[in-house]
Amino acid sequence: MFTLTRLAGATAIALLSMQVQAAATEKTAPAKTNNAAQRLVILNGSVESLNSQSLFIPASDNNPVPLKYFVPEGSKVKKGDVVLSIGTPGNNTQEMQTRQEQQQVKMALELAKLEVVAIDAERAFHTAQIALAKARLDASLPQGQISALDYDKYQTEKEKAVKELEIRKAAVEIARKNISKTKADGELEARKNQLQMAYLLKENANTSVHAEVDGVVIHAFNPWRGERYDEGVPGFSGHRAGQVMTDGQFELIAWALEADRISLKEGMQVFLTPDAYPGKSFASTIKRISPAPESGPAGEKGRFFKITIPLPAQAELAYAPGMSIRVSTASAPARHAAQSLPVSLTIDGEVLSRNNKAISPPSIRYIWNYTIGQIVPEGTYLKAGEQIMQLQSTEVQERLVTSRNMLNEKNKALEKLLLEQKEAERLGEIQVAEARAAAEKAARKATMPKELIRRIDYDKLVIDKEASQAQFELQQKLVAAQSAQRHAEKRFLQTEMQMEQKNQDSLLAGIKALTITAPTAGIVQYRTSYDDEKFKKGSKIWVGQTIAGLADPDSMYIKAKVPEAQYGLLRMGQTVTVKLPGGNQTVQAKILRPGLAFQSRSHTDSSVVRDLELEFTQRPANLKPGSAVQVIIPLAKAATPAQATANVK
Repeated sequence: MFTLTRLAGATAIALLSMQVQAAATEKTAPAKTNNAAQRLVILNGSVESLNSQSLFIPASDNNPVPLKYFVPEGSKVKKGDVVLSIGTPGNNTQEMQTRQEQQQVKMALELAKLEVVAIDAERAFHTAQIALAKARLDASLPQGQISALDYDKYQTEKEKAVKELEIRKAAVEIARKNISKTKADGELEARKNQLQMAYLLKENANTSVHAEVDGVVIHAFNPWRGERYDEGVPGFSGHRAGQVMTDGQFELIAWALEADRISLKEGMQVFLTPDAYPGKSFASTIKRISPAPESGPAGEKGRFFKITIPLPAQAELAYAPGMSIRVSTASAPARHAAQSLPVSLTIDGEVLSRNNKAISPPSIRYIWNYTIGQIVPEGTYLKAGEQIMQLQSTEVQERLVTSRNMLNEKNKALEKLLLEQKEAERLGEIQVAEARAAAEKAARKATMPKELIRRIDYDKLVIDKEASQAQFELQQKLVAAQSAQRHAEKRFLQTEMQMEQKNQDSLLAGIKALTITAPTAGIVQYRTSYDDEKFKKGSKIWVGQTIAGLADPDSMYIKAKVPEAQYGLLRMGQTVTVKLPGGNQTVQAKILRPGLAFQSRSHTDSSVVRDLELEFTQRPANLKPGSAVQVIIPLAKAATPAQATANVK
């Protein structure tokens, strides 16, 4: 009994302890939930332009395709303006039109041949009708008036004539069906050619990209070539070559991991800190959170929720696409960046020209690569019309020799055809004259009094009269059809000669274009090949590649890249020192304007930078485009972040 009492007491104590623990858990649970909801979350975001238009490289059968036209970066465009277009060496509507004409001539020749065959079949059918009519007359003679042998012969000839007539009738039907089938095939082929022409015209129209909004053009980064997209730079269809940025409206796009989603909600206040403006922070609210996780920004692993945050207007900073902004759910303490401000900032730059003409190899049909034979040294100043390089292609010469031989053969074939056709015309005239004489002779025989000859012979004369007249008409029709056939043969051969002549002229023009001359005056700057090597004598180049550029030395400027973290320390119009290559020579320049967007430094370096355009106060002598320079920017020692960024817009 004592043991049972102790067990009951222990059980009661255990139950009481569990109740106390449960009550304590219920009291502390809300506090833990609130702490989880208020957990600090820090996100990285990028500024995007609202209502902007992305510019994608149009579709093309040949890739990579060069950008034949691309408006300069920073240019203002209006809705409907052509912003970008590509070259289409394989899309030749004139060639398609020539092929259509050749197809029409070929179809006319086939129909003319079939018409001659059909008329020959009709003549044979008419001859069979005459033979049957005469056989019926002979077979109608009474058996008692002629011998049994003749009677059997006439009956057999009648049966043979009936069968021959059926065969000739079937031949006429087959000939007419062949004509109808060929006409239907010709109409189908013509329809196919029309569709192909419509496709080519549409493809030509789609080689240009038009602005859908009013704004400013920004060039994108080419990840394949490791350079900015520009006129003459090759790219792949579907790649984003840039965008048309509308004025003033921006939003922030941030990405949150799935684990951080529970701590975020729409309408929640967040604090934004731009990397380009040290010490600057302001508040905003979350506008929208994507309902489902996505793959997230490029190069990041995991699943992310897309966070959209509006950007309030700030007097001390100017937003730009690509600007990095840190997003925090709690306000960050103010940073005093002025204490650690360096005396100067040194960045790398490059001397460029605002007027740079891209040089590309000629486009010759079915020729895809060339070899550089002669080439002027890089940095040479050329006047308009002077030779830059000489390209070589043995295939072009071989095709030219083949084209000349084919053209000579076709000329000889045409001469032979004309002689044969002249002889055929004389023969046709003789055949018509013979048919006319036979018809007149048969008509005169039919005028004999029927009382003077046997009735069956008279009936045969009447049949011969009608048959001769019909044969005369058919002979005229046949000669006309043969004349049309000869005309179609001559036209077909002449069309082939015209196409071959155009091909030869194109090859001659292409050979002439292999000598590349300067369209304008400028300094030669060679580009790099797909192997990242400068073009030189003996290098292989492909159609669509940009070989070189002609830079105008009178419009040189400096293009530099400033890291995003130091961008807010600069002032537009500020005088800087430029250190030139090859010695300690320095010149002065002014910061003219910033680039329109923040972007990655290169395809291998993802650090965010912004372009700066600097203008020489006095252009130094012997400085050529393409030279690498160093830009030394003095920084105000006592400037606060707000003062340092007041003029940067």
